[in-house]
Amino acid sequence: TRADEFMAFDERVSITRYIRLNSAPPVLQGSEALSILVVAASPTDEAPLRWENEIALLREAVEPLARLGKVMLTICEHATRESLHAALVESRPHVVHLIGHAEYDVLQQQGFMVLEDANRRSVHVDATELARLLRRYGTHAVILNACESARGIWAGLAPTLVRADVPAVVAMQWP
Repeated sequence: TRADEFMAFDERVSITRYIRLNSAPPVLQGSEALSILVVAASPTDEAPLRWENEIALLREAVEPLARLGKVMLTICEHATRESLHAALVESRPHVVHLIGHAEYDVLQQQGFMVLEDANRRSVHVDATELARLLRRYGTHAVILNACESARGIWAGLAPTLVRADVPAVVAMQWP
């Protein structure tokens, strides 16, 4: 690597962090089209997010594959517990891309995803509840586009999803 660049920009370097588990790797089910569920929550009592732009970028990125029937993109805006559950039941996604806020409570040693309630206010969904929900529908990969979603060695949001046998989890450790 060059001295004036971050290691992450070097194409020869792969930065990963994982938890070794004693369970067998999950079996991935193949299908004709990759189903992606994009879930966005931006409660009015939290810092505003530019989730609309992120969804537009995702749509643009997968559009050529969607035209060929290789990708099906489903959007769940202003996600509540109920709308997330309904979207998972309806789309049975291979990939869930969560856009929103996450938090890690150091005292409780617990990670949370922040969804919305009916009044668009914050609702904290703990890592265990989210993991159960995603595992129930056989999600193959979760992308946590949410600050602090990788914090917490064992009880954080991303580590809990990995322990729940979600085969791939991408998360953010810092803002």
